[in-house]
Amino acid sequence: MGALIRRATLAFVHRWLGLALAAFLLPACLTGSLLAWKAPLDRWLNPELFLAPAGGGTPLDEGALRAVLKAYAPAARVAWIDLPTAPGRSAVATVGNWPADRPGRRINEVYLDPVTGAVLGARSTSTPSLTRAELLPWLRRFHYTLGLQRAGMVAMGIVAIGWLIDALLGTLLTVPGGIDRARRWLRAWIVRRPRVSFDLHRASALWLWPALIVLAASSIYLNLAHEAFVPALELVARLLPDAWEEPAVTTLLEWQQPLHTGTAFGTTGKVLVCLTGLGASLGIVTGLLSWLRSPPRRR
Repeated sequence: MGALIRRATLAFVHRWLGLALAAFLLPACLTGSLLAWKAPLDRWLNPELFLAPAGGGTPLDEGALRAVLKAYAPAARVAWIDLPTAPGRSAVATVGNWPADRPGRRINEVYLDPVTGAVLGARSTSTPSLTRAELLPWLRRFHYTLGLQRAGMVAMGIVAIGWLIDALLGTLLTVPGGIDRARRWLRAWIVRRPRVSFDLHRASALWLWPALIVLAASSIYLNLAHEAFVPALELVARLLPDAWEEPAVTTLLEWQQPLHTGTAFGTTGKVLVCLTGLGASLGIVTGLLSWLRSPPRRR
């Protein structure tokens, strides 16, 4: 009886926490799937920025490109310039105080032909607008703030904490007990009729569980690093002093961004992040459908 009560409590919290987070998680998961391919999509949408018309040729050095930018916009501040790593690609300068087309807009990226020094275009990734040139930066900002600036960043960090808890609760609800339940647990990994929505909801979470945990934890770091992630890490380090050393903690923190974007494992990592975002979106939609189709009294 006690086990049944505990399971019912876990199911109750899992259900209502998931429903409360759904409206925030669904757009974040869908945009995250797209952002796994941010760089190639950006190049495809904006070839005029990323492809240098001069093509091959001897590129100018960084000092010459800085002089070009200074002549183009004397008041601008050039932080650094990323020189192209392949022929035919543009150089990208990170700038401040660049002339903008309207007040309050901060242009921070300028693209140059590395051979001729010609300015190919400029855009904002800090205050992006919903245009073709700034669509991917806009999606990235929407992904972790929902367009609500710092308040949205904090809110999405809290959502990530709830997502991590909900993913752990969902997994606990599938833990078997006894031979019969062990068989039921194995069946939880597959989708069968007639409970397609429920089985998809459960199976998608089970198959993607490790990646979901990594994405949720790294989301907490990216949105609430000093408010939540680092304090939790310090608490674990104090509880397990022999298991944690400073280099290991530093490495763990440095890995959060590459793990979240998938770049830590190249194309394989990006595919996994994309599939996890789509799988999480499927889990959210099927969870909502299962709840809506349940009897009103149970709901």
